[in-house]
Amino acid sequence: MACVKVLFLLTLAKKHVYLLCGMWYDVVMKDSWEKFPYYAHLTPYEVVIGSNPGKRGMTDNAGSCTYEEFLAGEYQDMVRKDFGEDILQEMIESVKEASGNGATIDTRMKAARDKDTHHLKQWKKIPINTDLALMALNADEDGYSDNYGHGPNGTTVVQLTPNVSLTLGSMGTDAFFTLADDSILKSEIPTGPAIGHNGFATVAANDIRVFDATGALTFTTGGIDEGMNATHGIGSTYRVNNVLRKGDTIIVEYRNSFALLKNSESLLIVGGRGFLEIDPHKGVIARCPMKEAYG
Repeated sequence: MACVKVLFLLTLAKKHVYLLCGMWYDVVMKDSWEKFPYYAHLTPYEVVIGSNPGKRGMTDNAGSCTYEEFLAGEYQDMVRKDFGEDILQEMIESVKEASGNGATIDTRMKAARDKDTHHLKQWKKIPINTDLALMALNADEDGYSDNYGHGPNGTTVVQLTPNVSLTLGSMGTDAFFTLADDSILKSEIPTGPAIGHNGFATVAANDIRVFDATGALTFTTGGIDEGMNATHGIGSTYRVNNVLRKGDTIIVEYRNSFALLKNSESLLIVGGRGFLEIDPHKGVIARCPMKEAYG
């Protein structure tokens, strides 16, 4: 017999709980609202209010405030006018739950903030080298402007040694190492800015990947659940968008995700943008948030 879709609905501690096929499930806290052309949603750190009458980027107009600012009254008159009193009260309850100031706390928002806190603790352990910004500004080679898409048919081609090259496809993840013995090694590598130097290729495609002259991976920030992606958020929360070379020093540029720009600790430690020095075997060995370079 097919399972009855919903058997019971209870309200416990102001949260709806469904009994579905003999199992209890929490209903996720509401974190977005829309009444065309107006919209609102919650991030782990802030309330975003906006309107988009043309349903495209050029007509989108939005602002944001912290949970505390919203609960103190910021944007509440706007929400009341655009959505009505009932939605305003619903938003207030959701913000309380998201922030942990209500009767319950939304586990998704808390988990996101806990993950960010863990990442920042790991960033603090990376030594700061304020010279990296100036070195990047005066780079001898720029992986984006010098190499990205400059090969045949829009490919990116870099030399690891005079006899070994890496070709990144213009689309998709097809990549080919042409090795010293003229053999071809196919690999799956996201295309992006790249630099070949001293027998290694460094590719910046949101994350960081370093390969040696045999095509073997010597360092990566890893997938979402491994490596420096998991411990530092490099490659997901903090996305790498370019690689540069000054002499023998390889530097990647990263940018902080929009979601964390309201997080004061993230801005203090990581900044909205910065640079990382890469060793092909040790990985990230130094960092330089832009604020450290320019005050």
